[in-house]
Amino acid sequence: AADHAAPDGSAAALRAAIDEAAAAPDENVKPYVPAPCVSEYAKAQGNFNATFGLPAITEQMLRIVRAEGPVAEDLLFARVLEEWGFKQISDNRLKVLRKAVPKTLLSTVHLKRRTYWPAGADPAEWRTCRVPGDDPRSRRTFAQIPFEEFAAAFDSLSRSAPGLFSSGDADAPLRAAMETFGLPPRLSADARQFLEAALRASKSFAKDQK
Repeated sequence: AADHAAPDGSAAALRAAIDEAAAAPDENVKPYVPAPCVSEYAKAQGNFNATFGLPAITEQMLRIVRAEGPVAEDLLFARVLEEWGFKQISDNRLKVLRKAVPKTLLSTVHLKRRTYWPAGADPAEWRTCRVPGDDPRSRRTFAQIPFEEFAAAFDSLSRSAPGLFSSGDADAPLRAAMETFGLPPRLSADARQFLEAALRASKSFAKDQK
């Protein structure tokens, strides 16, 4: 599907609204802190298989989710491969990764995107969106940001920049949420569907607080 950039006439208004939100810090907006990269696995890439590697990979996943959770499956798998020294995923590596996912991990799924949660976390109560910091590893792709974080971003924007939601431009909140996470404000059909679902979910937050 083709991407849709912000119309020229709304770009300035969108920028002003995002700047407004940034000028009114929300306690639910926090920097993303990536787990330290443990590079020892790169010494034994031949062990990345379902025969020898599963215990190590499972331990890795538990450690990463404890440090970064909630963490989208796309990012969790990327972190594991990074520590093993692999630059790309392959069908065989993907099979190993899926088999190694700890069965004790709580997960949520929205529009086929899975997120893993650390022990003690309640997805229904999650209200935090985590934004990029100085560490390059704190920058996440669209696919690496949990649904619940996008919902939290919409909730934060509704308080800090309410004009986004009354501007008459239905895409303005969606683009602002993308920029909140340091992403280009472009909307593919899949991204729009995902963001609109997260926006609907965020509308229940205020009700829950009453």
